Amino acid sequence: MATQTEHQARTRKGTETRQRTKMVGLRLRPEDHQRLTRLAELRGVNVAALFESTVSDLLATPLPDEALTA
Repeated sequence: MATQTEHQARTRKGTETRQRTKMVGLRLRPEDHQRLTRLAELRGVNVAALFESTVSDLLATPLPDEALTA
């Protein structure tokens, strides 16, 4: 009798490729993407889980080092 092969659950979720694909879908310039990544890290937010409204809110927020020079 043939044994049934068990399917293993995929362990890689939220990979870097998926994050980059989502950022390309938002059509951000590279400098905006870099700034958004820094802002998300400061707030402790996962960049891959952001929606467009959250992205616009984050991009409107000045970075701490930008606030000193402005």
